[in-house]
Amino acid sequence: MKKGIIIIGVIVFIIIAGLLYNYLIIKDVEIKLISDETISLNVGDLWKDPGYVVNNDKYQDSVIVNSDLALNKVGSYEIEYSLKVGLFSKKTTRTINVLKEDAKSDIVLKVNGENPYYLMNNNEYVEQGVIATDKSGGSLINRLVTTGSVDNKTDGNYEIVYEVTSNSGITKKITRNVVVYSFNFSSAIKNPDYSLDNEIIIDITDSQYTYTILPNEEKETSRNITYKVEDNGLYSFIFYDKNNSTFKYEVNITNIDKEEPSGTCTLSLNDTGATISVDAYDNGEISGYEYVYGSNKTSKQIEPSYTINTLDEKADVIVYDKAGNSKTITCNTVDNSTKRSRSYKLLTYTYKNKEYKYWFLEPANSKRNKMPLVVYFHGDGGRPNPDGVNKYGLPKYVYAGKEYPFYMIAPYCSNQIDFSHESYMEFVISLIDYITKNYNVDVNRIVISGGSSGARGAYAIAATYKNTFSSLVIISGITYQLYTDREKNLTYLPIWVFHGRNDAAVNYNDVKRHVENINSYGGNAKLTTYEGGHDSTDVAFETPEVIDWMISQRRKG
Repeated sequence: MKKGIIIIGVIVFIIIAGLLYNYLIIKDVEIKLISDETISLNVGDLWKDPGYVVNNDKYQDSVIVNSDLALNKVGSYEIEYSLKVGLFSKKTTRTINVLKEDAKSDIVLKVNGENPYYLMNNNEYVEQGVIATDKSGGSLINRLVTTGSVDNKTDGNYEIVYEVTSNSGITKKITRNVVVYSFNFSSAIKNPDYSLDNEIIIDITDSQYTYTILPNEEKETSRNITYKVEDNGLYSFIFYDKNNSTFKYEVNITNIDKEEPSGTCTLSLNDTGATISVDAYDNGEISGYEYVYGSNKTSKQIEPSYTINTLDEKADVIVYDKAGNSKTITCNTVDNSTKRSRSYKLLTYTYKNKEYKYWFLEPANSKRNKMPLVVYFHGDGGRPNPDGVNKYGLPKYVYAGKEYPFYMIAPYCSNQIDFSHESYMEFVISLIDYITKNYNVDVNRIVISGGSSGARGAYAIAATYKNTFSSLVIISGITYQLYTDREKNLTYLPIWVFHGRNDAAVNYNDVKRHVENINSYGGNAKLTTYEGGHDSTDVAFETPEVIDWMISQRRKG
């Protein structure tokens, strides 16, 4: 009995001693929180418990942590740190306040600059960093971890992640989106062909655009740019976006042409006209030619050659390039004619407001020596049109290219009038006056000649305008009944008459009588008779001495 009581006493003592020991231990144990007892963070923040320290290393790992913390829900939460030694325990509590996202928490983290950040392709990405502070405003930059990279040569979306953990265990991260993009615009050149100036037209549709530095270094904020250039060269445009990223756009202008064309041209004369050939060149391209000869000027032609059907011996070519420059080139003349004189031309003379056509021969060497003038009237065969003048008589030989040492006028007389008409003779005298004043004519050797009806006209004008002519040569003409009253007026000049004995149009005996009467009045007329008919003009001017005779006579008085 007594032994049992002793055992119970011992057990009770041991229990009491143990309780006392545990009490004394727990009494001295202290659970100390690392960081603050109250921590504020925002919904969605990451948080890692900074933990605790037990002042007795033996119990460091014996602490039990209990928590109902929800980081994604606004509220106030407690975390309990407890230690149990026997029947005795000790605990410490930390309060976590989860706030709204825009509420001030124990850590502030935000990016500097734009987010998203737009970066033009090929521009260097410059990191602008973040602001990271704790609740007291102290910097947490030394705790910042940055991840992610940007390929500035490849369009796309890139992320730069910034993460910082505070002393309180709050881990906060934020992302910057970097958009690498190609600048969006279109451009054109107003004048794709050669021009005196040009315009570079740029339309900008990029949403991040702010301004452009033009080639002249001026600043332009418009999205629609028209830039005028007047010289060839490389023109640079620098586009800026909202983040001062730049894109350099260059336009090489090569089609501005301010130099006039150059070249040569040749006027190749032939029997019926001429061909104008041009050899022209330019910095750009030749666009066309205008051919100028006599009083003619063509419209703009594409081909570098042009055929003319006039007898002009001088020509100019106006050469145009695609830019609008032009130059007038005077052609070199090359005479390739074989059958006719190039100096024999159909011209127009205006007298008393009426236009008269006439053929005109300017002989070689006429500028050095005074030369006779022969006036020849055609017959009825030449009346249909001016070309008929050259079918008979002296004009026939001139037209064929035979050279003569005299000027020649061969007026054209239509069916509406006769050579002997007073108004027509007045025109001829006026034309003779014009030629003698403007060309190197020996006024003492002016010959009047004609065939058939032209012979009558020559006879009439010589009798009417005395002291104008130096000799008279008439072929197959002079009807006796019409002209007997003029015989006395023809004694002042030498006359040579050619007539066919068998002429059915103009009676041979009448012509012979005229010659005889003129001589009977003291004149100097001679008659050469042929056995042929009316057309004796070829016979007359093929007589070897007739040309020398008529131009050797000199006007008397």
